[in-house]
Amino acid sequence: MMGPRVEHLAKVNASPSSTNRLHALAGFTYVAWTLVLSVQALLTMEPSTTNDYYWPTFNMTGIQTFLADLVNQGLHLAGPIAQSVALFKDYSRPTTLIECSPSRARTLLLAKILQVIPALRDV
Repeated sequence: MMGPRVEHLAKVNASPSSTNRLHALAGFTYVAWTLVLSVQALLTMEPSTTNDYYWPTFNMTGIQTFLADLVNQGLHLAGPIAQSVALFKDYSRPTTLIECSPSRARTLLLAKILQVIPALRDV
């Protein structure tokens, strides 16, 4: 007849030995320290993993603002654009605003648009 034997049932019902308790405690300690150190590693790496370049405090909006300022300075300068690369502004804040010449909008508005009349005649 197939079935569990009595000696196997005795082993299952036996209370855990001190070695088994020690292994269980070691396993619990291992899992707990793994969780604690994983959280600590994530908190340590957080400043570096908040952007695509893994640089702490790198601000993509600052780069976009810098490039926009660079282009805007080049729009109203007659000289080489290399002089305008030295922009003295703090680009590390997410609220950095783009600097634009106050008269740029008026210049665009009042400029003669030579392409408009031929484009309207072709329609």
